[in-house]
Amino acid sequence: MPLFITASASVRRESNIFLSSQTHQSDTIFVLAPGLNLQWNGGKASFGIMANEQFNRYSTNKELNDHLADIAANLGYNGANVTFKAAGSYQQDDQTSLSLQSSDQTVKHALSDASANVEFNVTPKTSVGVGGTFERTTYPQVGYINSDVATVPVDVYYAVTPKTSVSAGYQYTRTKLDTGTGNSKGNFYNIGARGEFTSKLSGQVRVGVTNQVPEVGVKSRDLGLSANLQYAATPKTAIGLNASSGFTTSPLGTTEKVVAIGLSSHTQLTEAWGFDLGGTYNSTDYVTALGRKDKFWVGNVGLSYIWTTSTAFNLNYVYRKNDSTEAFATFDDNVMTFTVSSKF
Repeated sequence: MPLFITASASVRRESNIFLSSQTHQSDTIFVLAPGLNLQWNGGKASFGIMANEQFNRYSTNKELNDHLADIAANLGYNGANVTFKAAGSYQQDDQTSLSLQSSDQTVKHALSDASANVEFNVTPKTSVGVGGTFERTTYPQVGYINSDVATVPVDVYYAVTPKTSVSAGYQYTRTKLDTGTGNSKGNFYNIGARGEFTSKLSGQVRVGVTNQVPEVGVKSRDLGLSANLQYAATPKTAIGLNASSGFTTSPLGTTEKVVAIGLSSHTQLTEAWGFDLGGTYNSTDYVTALGRKDKFWVGNVGLSYIWTTSTAFNLNYVYRKNDSTEAFATFDDNVMTFTVSSKF
């Protein structure tokens, strides 16, 4: 089993660390992340585990200095008639985001998740996939609500060509909040397709109807969408499209309807140099906070250089902007990051 010692060091300059609509507080953050990475592939079976500890040091806002854990593991089996995948992770984060805004502090939280999925052939052209996912999010700060989200998807696939299948599926979601109020159930009825649609286009798409059923309150229904597509534009350029539409529960315990779409591209300029370009758009309708709607834009551009087989450099710029019907939630932010990463 190949075991690697990994390490990355980065310096990040951010223009609005609290994503404030009024006073922009800028800072320079130094990040060191040593870790371990173990990956094994035995043909049909595979296994991997990685762990690192991230040390953040702020130049000005030293009270935000922190160290964060990140652990993830995966297990897989790919047989002739059965495939199985399982994964689990624990990740700590201490960043301000669209749904985690604070005027004078970043918002620390931890996400624990576990998932498993098995797919088996019923006939030469028909297969069934069944899975389950559990996510728990916890917040040390007062004012945010811990939550548990369990999801169970079931899909039936039928091969219309050797490389393409159509599908019909159902996904059940159960959300529980530590407060005991705001709990809800969700259903996603969908049809879709997956595989290689053309010689250059591949991926998976699901579209249908999704609903949110709170224990207390009004039911909501909307378009449900999940799409992940890859397009080989040229031998050196790959383009990705991700899109989704559905309901989520915010860290404040409120129901949100979110439509998201993202485009990304990677061009391998030479064997050593790579160029990345991308952007995402999120439209958030706060169902239980009547009248509020957000339009969140993110654009990024990056340049990478592989120096040796064990060392690489990356320079990345990100621009974030939120337009909201609530003035306090409107913001913009510029982030420039330079990273050196190595493995031994």
